[in-house]
Amino acid sequence: MKDLIATLFHARDAAHELHLKTRSFAAHLALGDLYAALVEAVDGLAETYQGKYGLLDLTSAAVQPFNRQDAVTFIRELATFAEQSKANFNPADTHLLNDWDTLISLVYKTKYKLENLV
Repeated sequence: MKDLIATLFHARDAAHELHLKTRSFAAHLALGDLYAALVEAVDGLAETYQGKYGLLDLTSAAVQPFNRQDAVTFIRELATFAEQSKANFNPADTHLLNDWDTLISLVYKTKYKLENLV
């Protein structure tokens, strides 16, 4: 879980960076919504996990890199990461899976906006 949370913090930073450097107003808005929502979603997921399993030590976490040059490539990588990471959850942790599905929904909404509204 610590690698997952740390990677999502990294994704938030990448989304914020892309938000600031895009020349597309639609991408600027979509990425702004994403990074703002990621803060709350990841924080909630981490707090729920820690409430059940104890504190996470994020200092030793491994982080998956994301593309920071192209918003569409970034969001596709994030969507793939989110889908693949779902398999790592304990199926009995439905509360965590629910939070994760909400996060996946956010990623796909942003993917739609970046691929079709820019």
